[in-house]
Amino acid sequence: MLSNNSPNQFLLGLAWLGKSLTILLSLIFAIFTITALYIKFSLHDQIPPFLWIALTITGLLLAFVVTIQLYYRFSQPIILPPPETPQKRPSPPVGLIFIQGEGIPAQTYTDISQSIQASASDLDIWVGIPKFIGESPIPREMGLAVDNTMRKMKQQGMPETASLFFIAHSVGGIALAKYLNAFHELINAKGQILMGSFLGKWYFKKLDVEGKTIVDYPVPTLTIGGTLDGLARVTRIAAAYWYQQINAQYIGDTNTKFPATDRYKFPVVVVEGASHMQFAKVPDTPQKFSKQAPFVAEFDLIPTATQEDVHAQVGEFIHHFMGTLLSSDKEGLSHEQQAYWNKHLTNAESILQPIINAFENQEGYYGFKPPFYGTYLINAAPDIPPQYVHYDKDKNPKCFYLGSPWIQYINTFMAAPKKCEETYSKTFTLPPESITDNFHRSSTILPYVHLPTINWNKLEGRKSKETSCSSNESCEFYKVTSVTQVLYNWFEAFDTGFFPISAFSLRAKLNSRQKFWQFAGISDPDFQITDGASLGSEINQQAYQWALENAGEITRKYFHEFGVPMAMGKDVIPLIQGGPFWLLNYPKYKFLFLNGKYNYVVQSVALKIDINYWIPLARGFHYNQLLSPAAATEWIYVDGLRLNRSVSGNTFVYGPFGGIDKVLRFILRGVLRQLRIKGVGLLKRI
Repeated sequence: MLSNNSPNQFLLGLAWLGKSLTILLSLIFAIFTITALYIKFSLHDQIPPFLWIALTITGLLLAFVVTIQLYYRFSQPIILPPPETPQKRPSPPVGLIFIQGEGIPAQTYTDISQSIQASASDLDIWVGIPKFIGESPIPREMGLAVDNTMRKMKQQGMPETASLFFIAHSVGGIALAKYLNAFHELINAKGQILMGSFLGKWYFKKLDVEGKTIVDYPVPTLTIGGTLDGLARVTRIAAAYWYQQINAQYIGDTNTKFPATDRYKFPVVVVEGASHMQFAKVPDTPQKFSKQAPFVAEFDLIPTATQEDVHAQVGEFIHHFMGTLLSSDKEGLSHEQQAYWNKHLTNAESILQPIINAFENQEGYYGFKPPFYGTYLINAAPDIPPQYVHYDKDKNPKCFYLGSPWIQYINTFMAAPKKCEETYSKTFTLPPESITDNFHRSSTILPYVHLPTINWNKLEGRKSKETSCSSNESCEFYKVTSVTQVLYNWFEAFDTGFFPISAFSLRAKLNSRQKFWQFAGISDPDFQITDGASLGSEINQQAYQWALENAGEITRKYFHEFGVPMAMGKDVIPLIQGGPFWLLNYPKYKFLFLNGKYNYVVQSVALKIDINYWIPLARGFHYNQLLSPAAATEWIYVDGLRLNRSVSGNTFVYGPFGGIDKVLRFILRGVLRQLRIKGVGLLKRI
């Protein structure tokens, strides 16, 4: 444990508005003041402008910090003592610090706090709910709010020996997670609960040699999501399940430092039909909702679960989580506790698995593992003799995604052997194991330009062989390659769950169908027959259809009833056809009112080049910016419901920004939160 006077604690206090920051600013201000007085009265000279500026800035910063410290020193948090019982509870007392969500009043959390106390009737649970400036919890003020709340809880009777748990909702979870990561030893945090929130991706970036995720976070954490959460989207909760359960290093691996039971210290559970606001309390009317928590009201979905049921489930989850951590310290995890978590983790996985399938097994989600981005065309090819291929042998393929499984599958669609036989009476085969898609940046030119290839003669090189099958034989393609770069919303890097996390574009470099058929032995296939149609539109329709069939039954039925369906428009061809202009374009997404209802129209951006093109190296390619099956899945689960089943009817448009209005509000809210302008009541609806 860190002592209050340790150098580490002093440095942490600088970043978290602790006493050390006040001391440092006061010292600097005093030095500047003494210097100014010395110049003025001893040297009888004018005080330099830069010194006035330094004094002003330091003084304002000191006043800002002291004002915030005084606010939290004298603010009155909500304290809920344990409910009275006829008999003394056998378990030790528990302190639960409840961090509010962004823009949600602290008193909104009293009902769910009481539900937690009622569910854990065998525990003496003291609940403290700090009141943040402007109802906006930010990391640097977390320590001040927590210290004041704990002091007030102890003044009202909470024992010093109480085991401390922390719970947070929404953006409050981001702030709390950062705080506990820095101060968990100092405050002896027993556990953390995140509702409509999650641990950031930066805690899961490390992978072991087997490609398993190392949970790099010091405090056991229960993550609770809702399937109809419009702000902490269920797709991001599915990612949390993948990090903390499916791919976590400790599951079933006795050779690591983590025992198998530690999976119960980072459980991820889901409440079916729950919205974001239900983890607090949904106001009685939309008007009250909009007034009480305007930002949440603008983007939350309408729940199908009742408020009482959500609170009851949350209370039960938290009770068992506390019991798991309190008992495991003594006699280890009981069979009953293991059975409880196995049941609810299995239920969560059944709900989230369709989403995980789309991200992991179709898109190749960069948020799970980084793309390989090798030097050579083929990212890893252990099945090919080394004399035929170059690839980066210093990278461990288990720690990267080599390519997009969906684009690998789409190569067969582009080849279209059955259509070739129907059109030209020529047969060829393309075994799935002969296809590799490879993740590369589309703009890379050094040391190589990564281009799709076809090789049927079992000689693997960077460039395709120019020979083709003879006209009187059936050909089996030995190796076909494609190149993909996955593009994500720029603001997804903040990892708030607010913006879509799936790719808005699978930027794929594919061989043209004309080139496939030429390699099959057809001397000059008709380009209009092979590639003239909107093949990107057909591929996108397949992605959407896959997402519908893959979705969970409850979600699929709900989407068919209330969702805005996707429709595929014709491929868009850049005005100037060329690689750089194709790179500057993205898939087009827009709402369109057709046949009495809204549709979400998706258009691929294509670049198609004939095999007779005058530049030999550019021949026979069919580039497409395509819809990801993960994006179609996220649309079905979240964003496709917003028009008809959100509180406000606000919608999202997929793309690099996700709607410029959302981006501007996101940035402005962040700036105002940090400056605390929003905290004094200005621009509340931003």
